[in-house]
Amino acid sequence: MVYGAGAGGNRNTLNKPFNAAGQREWSFGTCDCFDACGTCLFACCCSCLSYGQNMSRLKHLESQGRPHPTGGDMCNGDCCVYLLLAYIGCECFAGMSGRSSVRRRYNIQGDGCGDCMCHTFCIPCSLTQESRELGLEEGSELSGKRG
Repeated sequence: MVYGAGAGGNRNTLNKPFNAAGQREWSFGTCDCFDACGTCLFACCCSCLSYGQNMSRLKHLESQGRPHPTGGDMCNGDCCVYLLLAYIGCECFAGMSGRSSVRRRYNIQGDGCGDCMCHTFCIPCSLTQESRELGLEEGSELSGKRG
């Protein structure tokens, strides 16, 4: 059985093994964010824009089956919701929702509680990890590799 194949690029480009439930681990660890310093710094300084861009890229992959032509819109409705929730100290709920959506697309193991904790205690690392996961599929689609 091939998990993660379908519209879009390869959803498991690093060939992570799947467990009995058909789920796998993230391609990169949460603390691997420093391997993508630019993305991590952007997420640290402008988390609402980083979140908006990730969600734009994800939605484009889901609806069009290919990478967003401009790399994703940053200032969008998702960004505004994130910013409003951040204003009252609850941005972890938007982050949790986005992270769950990324996990579902790639059959990544985890749950809402873990997603919320990641976005509560390390927003930049979480956003970077999600961005890198999206980037793997986008890169495989651009290079013509399908899974």
